[in-house]
Amino acid sequence: MAARCRYKTRHHESILALLTENPERCFSVDDICAALAERGRPIDRTTAYRQLEKMAEDGAALKYISEKGESAIYRLGEEGAPPHLHLKCLDCGGLKHIDCSAAEGFSRHLMEQHSFNLDPSKTVIYGHCGCVSERGGKA
Repeated sequence: MAARCRYKTRHHESILALLTENPERCFSVDDICAALAERGRPIDRTTAYRQLEKMAEDGAALKYISEKGESAIYRLGEEGAPPHLHLKCLDCGGLKHIDCSAAEGFSRHLMEQHSFNLDPSKTVIYGHCGCVSERGGKA
Protein backbone atom coordinates (compact mmCIF):
# COMPACT_ATOMS: atom_id res chain seq x y z
CA MET A 1 0.00 0.00 0.00
CA ALA A 2 1.37 3.41 -0.92
CA ALA A 3 2.10 5.88 1.86
CA ARG A 4 -0.59 8.47 2.34
CA CYS A 5 0.30 11.99 1.37
CA ARG A 6 -1.07 14.42 3.93
CA TYR A 7 -1.64 18.11 3.51
CA LYS A 8 0.43 20.25 5.85
CA THR A 9 -2.23 22.55 7.26
CA ARG A 10 -1.57 25.59 9.41
CA HIS A 11 -2.73 23.55 12.41
CA HIS A 12 -0.27 20.81 11.56
CA GLU A 13 2.55 23.32 11.17
CA SER A 14 1.65 25.07 14.45
CA ILE A 15 1.63 21.82 16.40
CA LEU A 16 4.85 20.61 14.77
CA ALA A 17 6.56 23.92 15.59
CA LEU A 18 5.48 23.62 19.25
CA LEU A 19 6.74 20.03 19.49
CA THR A 20 10.00 20.91 17.72
CA GLU A 21 10.67 23.78 20.13
CA ASN A 22 10.07 21.42 23.08
CA PRO A 23 11.59 18.08 21.99
CA GLU A 24 11.81 16.57 25.49
CA ARG A 25 8.37 17.70 26.67
CA CYS A 26 5.16 15.70 26.49
CA PHE A 27 1.87 17.48 25.76
CA SER A 28 -1.75 16.50 26.25
CA VAL A 29 -4.29 17.72 23.72
CA ASP A 30 -5.32 20.38 26.25
CA ASP A 31 -1.68 21.45 26.69
CA ILE A 32 -1.36 21.86 22.92
CA CYS A 33 -4.55 23.91 22.72
CA ALA A 34 -3.49 26.17 25.60
CA ALA A 35 0.04 26.70 24.25
CA LEU A 36 -1.20 27.55 20.77
CA ALA A 37 -3.87 29.88 22.14
CA GLU A 38 -1.11 31.74 24.03
CA ARG A 39 0.69 32.14 20.71
CA GLY A 40 -2.40 33.58 19.06
CA ARG A 41 -2.98 30.38 17.04
CA PRO A 42 -6.06 28.90 18.73
CA ILE A 43 -7.11 25.38 17.80
CA ASP A 44 -10.08 23.36 19.03
CA ARG A 45 -9.57 20.06 20.87
CA THR A 46 -10.97 17.87 18.09
CA THR A 47 -8.70 19.38 15.45
CA ALA A 48 -5.67 19.15 17.75
CA TYR A 49 -6.45 15.52 18.55
CA ARG A 50 -6.88 14.61 14.87
CA GLN A 51 -3.64 16.35 13.90
CA LEU A 52 -1.70 14.67 16.72
CA GLU A 53 -3.08 11.25 15.79
CA LYS A 54 -2.07 11.76 12.15
CA MET A 55 1.35 12.95 13.24
CA ALA A 56 1.76 9.88 15.48
CA GLU A 57 0.71 7.61 12.61
CA ASP A 58 3.25 9.28 10.32
CA GLY A 59 6.05 9.22 12.92
CA ALA A 60 6.26 13.00 13.34
CA ALA A 61 5.02 12.61 16.93
CA LEU A 62 5.19 9.87 19.53
CA LYS A 63 2.07 8.95 21.47
CA TYR A 64 2.14 7.65 25.03
CA ILE A 65 -0.62 6.86 27.47
CA SER A 66 -0.30 9.24 30.42
CA GLU A 67 0.96 7.84 33.70
CA LYS A 68 -2.57 7.99 35.12
CA GLY A 69 -3.86 6.05 32.11
CA GLU A 70 -6.55 8.65 31.51
CA SER A 71 -5.39 10.24 28.29
CA ALA A 72 -2.70 10.26 25.67
CA ILE A 73 0.31 12.53 25.67
CA TYR A 74 2.42 13.39 22.65
CA ARG A 75 5.95 14.52 21.97
CA LEU A 76 8.18 15.11 18.98
CA GLY A 77 8.91 11.99 16.93
CA GLU A 78 12.35 10.43 16.85
CA GLU A 79 12.84 9.75 13.16
CA GLY A 80 16.12 7.99 12.52
CA ALA A 81 16.88 7.45 16.21
CA PRO A 82 18.13 3.99 17.19
CA PRO A 83 15.76 1.94 19.37
CA HIS A 84 15.88 3.00 23.02
CA LEU A 85 13.82 2.99 26.19
CA HIS A 86 12.29 6.11 27.70
CA LEU A 87 12.42 7.30 31.32
CA LYS A 88 9.51 9.52 32.43
CA CYS A 89 9.75 11.58 35.61
CA LEU A 90 6.55 11.56 37.66
CA ASP A 91 7.56 14.89 39.25
CA CYS A 92 8.60 17.18 36.42
CA GLY A 93 7.15 15.24 33.47
CA GLY A 94 10.49 15.10 31.68
CA LEU A 95 11.05 12.25 29.22
CA LYS A 96 14.60 11.05 28.65
CA HIS A 97 16.13 8.42 26.42
CA ILE A 98 18.17 5.55 27.76
CA ASP A 99 20.32 3.73 25.27
CA CYS A 100 22.75 1.46 27.07
CA SER A 101 23.88 -2.13 27.16
CA ALA A 102 21.82 -2.88 30.29
CA ALA A 103 18.62 -1.89 28.46
CA GLU A 104 19.68 -3.97 25.45
CA GLY A 105 20.45 -6.90 27.78
CA PHE A 106 17.05 -6.59 29.41
CA SER A 107 15.36 -6.63 26.01
CA ARG A 108 17.39 -9.70 25.02
CA HIS A 109 16.50 -11.40 28.32
CA LEU A 110 12.79 -10.81 27.71
CA MET A 111 13.05 -12.45 24.29
CA GLU A 112 15.24 -15.38 25.30
CA GLN A 113 13.65 -16.22 28.64
CA HIS A 114 10.06 -15.08 28.14
CA SER A 115 9.54 -15.11 24.35
CA PHE A 116 8.55 -11.46 24.56
CA ASN A 117 9.78 -8.96 21.98
CA LEU A 118 9.99 -5.54 23.62
CA ASP A 119 9.06 -2.55 21.43
CA PRO A 120 11.49 0.11 22.69
CA SER A 121 9.74 2.88 20.77
CA LYS A 122 6.69 2.40 22.97
CA THR A 123 8.38 1.51 26.26
CA VAL A 124 8.30 4.04 29.08
CA ILE A 125 9.69 3.44 32.56
CA TYR A 126 8.18 5.74 35.18
CA GLY A 127 10.06 7.02 38.21
CA HIS A 128 11.74 10.09 39.68
CA CYS A 129 14.69 11.86 38.03
CA GLY A 130 15.88 13.74 41.11
CA CYS A 131 14.42 17.10 40.15
CA VAL A 132 12.52 17.33 43.47
CA SER A 133 15.60 16.59 45.57
CA GLU A 134 17.53 19.16 43.50
CA ARG A 135 14.91 21.73 44.55
CA GLY A 136 15.19 20.72 48.20
CA GLY A 137 12.03 18.58 48.37
CA LYS A 138 11.49 14.88 48.76
CA ALA A 139 10.92 12.45 45.88
